[in-house]
Amino acid sequence: MRRTLFAPLLSALLLLACQPADRQEAGLTTEAIAVTPLDAAGSAATVDAPAEATPRPKPRPEVSGADAAVDEAPEAPEPQTAQQLLCAKAKGQWLSAGETGAFYCASLTRDSGKQCRKKGDCQGQCLARSGTCSPITPLYGCNDVLEKDGREVTLCID
Repeated sequence: MRRTLFAPLLSALLLLACQPADRQEAGLTTEAIAVTPLDAAGSAATVDAPAEATPRPKPRPEVSGADAAVDEAPEAPEPQTAQQLLCAKAKGQWLSAGETGAFYCASLTRDSGKQCRKKGDCQGQCLARSGTCSPITPLYGCNDVLEKDGREVTLCID
């Protein structure tokens, strides 16, 4: 019991010892505070109405039901081809590539960045420079790839 009270009592004594002897209350004195009377109620009636901080919104013109539906209808999305729909279903991205700007469906590969020694090691292509599987399929442009037998060839797709 004595040990449990010793630490709190010691800390209280140390805190009291650190307090200055000529302590003042928060710097406020009764002399600095002055009480002033309120103005008479009659003067408030002569004051103009306060200006509005924000202007009121202008009312919208009334529109018939048929016109309202036309105004609120969102723009229709661009129709998609059957190829675009199949690409989206396969979780691919419809992109344009090459000098012709032809569109194709690019898909991410499961083994992107995995080490490889031949084409059979990858879902897509085995890149010859890095010895890793390609991140997407198909690869457009010219790329050095490894064939099924491990030979290095340059594959160009435009």
